[in-house]
Formats: sequence, structure tokens, C-alpha cells
Amino acid sequence: MQPAASDISETLPALEWARLDRRVADMEVAEALLREGLARDSGNTPLRRKLAGLLYDQSRLDEAIAVLEPLLVARDGAALRLRGEIARAAGDLDAAVRALEQTDETSGALALAVARRGGLDAASPIARAVLERSPDDAQALSVEARRLMAAGRAAELDALCATLEQRGARGAELFATWASARAALGDDAGVRRLIDYSSFLAVEDLHAPQDLLDFNAELRREIVGHCNIVRPHATRATLGGLRIDDLRTVGTPMVARLVEKIRDAVDAYSALTPRGAHNPLGRHPGGAVTLTIWALLLDAEAHEQWHIHPSGLVSGVYYVDVPEGLEGDAGALELGLLSLGLPDSPPAWRRIVRPRIGALVLFPSSYAHRTIATGREDSRISIAFDVVRA
Repeated sequence: MQPAASDISETLPALEWARLDRRVADMEVAEALLREGLARDSGNTPLRRKLAGLLYDQSRLDEAIAVLEPLLVARDGAALRLRGEIARAAGDLDAAVRALEQTDETSGALALAVARRGGLDAASPIARAVLERSPDDAQALSVEARRLMAAGRAAELDALCATLEQRGARGAELFATWASARAALGDDAGVRRLIDYSSFLAVEDLHAPQDLLDFNAELRREIVGHCNIVRPHATRATLGGLRIDDLRTVGTPMVARLVEKIRDAVDAYSALTPRGAHNPLGRHPGGAVTLTIWALLLDAEAHEQWHIHPSGLVSGVYYVDVPEGLEGDAGALELGLLSLGLPDSPPAWRRIVRPRIGALVLFPSSYAHRTIATGREDSRISIAFDVVRA
């Protein structure tokens, strides 16, 4: 199914795809190269940041902090921001706040850390200041939205979203938050403009039946044998299971073929999206785009919590392998509204997409979603991606 083309007076221009950079496939190789470089030049700031980021991606938090230490002493802003993110992943909110307070500019990341340490009211002045300067800051909006919703002030949140849009916000957090505010106000027509499944939830089979099994069997071998499989750390939406955080690597020819198919599908999806639609793609101002792409191997009770992809224009998933005999909604992708700290997404605005091998699902990055655990020992293997500004 493709987005509905009815009542479209002007569609978006064709997307401009930037080249998908290839990276060193093996984290161990990348780490060795970075450490060798630092052994020759210990003061090389970019190498030190890259090594710390690589260690962080593998949940080697203490090692990442040790690598960053010289830059923290020098009050390097990028290093302090990374230190704050690592501390948040480790649950050390005091350290996260201390690091982020030392950066040159108050950030949404600081608002989020303060909110988790001292509550939403304590973080609100920081979040408001950030939004005044940067109306599309997803973390600052998330903090303020949760505060207003917890206080039953959905009308104020609705007005804030309108103001941010007028000031140029067009990211996924804005549209996701606005939909939840409209739902809380009982404005069903307003929600439908922001969460339009009939137009913008697309599900299609990516291969001819005779090609599917061979393609997916080879793709599965690439993923299961990948050298960069890690357990997700606490800042991810993934609970349990395994991830490959970046599939932009050499030595994965089936992934490369899949990327081309995904691009073609996204181009067709974009061609039927009206300019001005109430989602990030509809407000895309032009310029180059690229893919971020990762893999998930989820078994037993492993699943993804409700979340959105704040930096994305379009998000999607391709199903590589699905355990046999799943019943009901087991293993499904569920779309809904951001709960913004409330118990759960309202049932009236949910949609279920049951997984099947070879299916590709596309939807705006502003649509909140989660996965439902399979309860099976065999992994549900999927490749997820975002179309982002290059």
C-alpha cells in the first residue's frame, strides 16, 4: 500500500540522495586504528572523540569516560556533551548534569538530565530557554510537553506547538507531541491531520516471491554473522535482544542491495506525499538526504518501547526473519501516539502491523511506535532505518 494520492495539489520534489558512506566494518579493527593513531598523537581531539564514541556504542562506558578524560579537563564542548550522554546511559544523573552544565550552551540534553534527576518542574526553565533559541530541539520539547501533560495543561501544549511551528519547527518531535496534545483535547480531526494512517502508513512486499527466500537467507547470514552485534545500552528504546547499530559497512553486499530497494520505495512514497503535510517529510525544505540503518535481533521478551525518531523524515522496517507460528499480535509493530509520560498510547489511535518475511513498512518519523515481544526463542530479525537530512 502506498500513501493516498487524492486531494494532492502539489507533491514534494524528488529526494536528493547523498552517497551512503561506507565505514570500517569491524569495530575491533576501527578501535585498533584509533588507538594506534592516539599512540602517535595523544592530543588528537577528533580521534579521541571517535574512540570514546565507539566504546560508548558498545556499552563500554567506563572505558569511554577514561578516553574522554583529557578533553573533559580541557572543557571540550563536544566531549562534555558525550560525557553527559554516557553518564545518563549509566544512570549517573549527577555526573550527566555536571558535564552538560560545563558546555558553552544550555541544551535540551541538559534539560532532560535535570528532569530525570530533579523533576520536570526543575527542568522547565532550561527547556523553555532552549526552545526560545532552537524551536526544533526535540529533547527540550519532550521535557516541556511531559510537564504540561502531567499538569493537565494540554491546551497550553497545543498553543506551544503552534508557536514553535510558526517559528520554523518541522521535526518529528513537534508533530508527535502536537498529535498527543490534540488527542488529550478530544480534537479527533486535529489528530487525523497529524496521524493519518490511511495516507502515510505503507506496507509492501519488496521482492517477487521467487526471489524472496534466497535474498533473505543471504541477508540473514550477513546479519547473524556480523562482527558488530552488541547489546543495547540504556539510552536505546530497545529492551533486551541484540543490535547492530550501524549497517553502513563494507562486506555486506546484501545490505547494499537492500539499501537500493529501500531508496526506490522511499522515492515512490515521497512522490505521493503532499508538500505541507503534517509530518517531517511534508515539511522537508529540500537538500540532500541519506539513510541511517541498523539491525535488531529480538527474541523471547525483548522488544522496543514506545518512541519516535526525532531526526528522521521517514522511518521504516524490513523483516528479514520471523519466528514460525506467531499468534495474534506477537512480534508485531504497533503504531500510536506518544504517551508523554502518561500510562500508554490511546487505544483509538493505534495500528498493528504484523511481521512477515520480505515486507517493508514505511511511516513518518513522527509516528510513535513500539514492538510486541514474540515470546519465542528464535529471533525476529529486522532492519530498521531513517531517512535523514544529510
